[in-house]
Amino acid sequence: MQGRVPGLNITFGDGHPGAGGNLNIRGYATLNSGSSGAPLVLVDGVPGNINLINPRDIDNISVLKDASAAAIYGARAAFGVILVTTKTAKKGKVTVSYSNNFSWQTPTVRTDFMTDGYDVAMMMDEAFLRATGNTYTRYTDKDYEELKKR
Repeated sequence: MQGRVPGLNITFGDGHPGAGGNLNIRGYATLNSGSSGAPLVLVDGVPGNINLINPRDIDNISVLKDASAAAIYGARAAFGVILVTTKTAKKGKVTVSYSNNFSWQTPTVRTDFMTDGYDVAMMMDEAFLRATGNTYTRYTDKDYEELKKR
């Protein structure tokens, strides 16, 4: 839709799986501290959420963004109106279509870090010793004993 309707801006905020877009028809500068409201979305004449519609079920989309929207829908159309018409069934014809989409959400950062000073120092020193021939911390055996006590 964006690019085909003048003044329509669609933004995706967080990128989470299943997160929908935010629609803006009439611009971002309003009287309410720069915030803008969402347009009224009517799916087959009933208020709905455009993010919950299967794009394959859409037959037609119309956008009203001027006085004609306010004349028909009143104050609810202050930020524009998006009219979505879905496809209707054809008499005598059965059509079955299947489509699938999977998504999952997992953290990308692990939080099970090593917190024991002795183990961390020993691991760092061993890795550095193998790579360079010297230890990283330059700790003595007495220093390691103190770390182990803690």
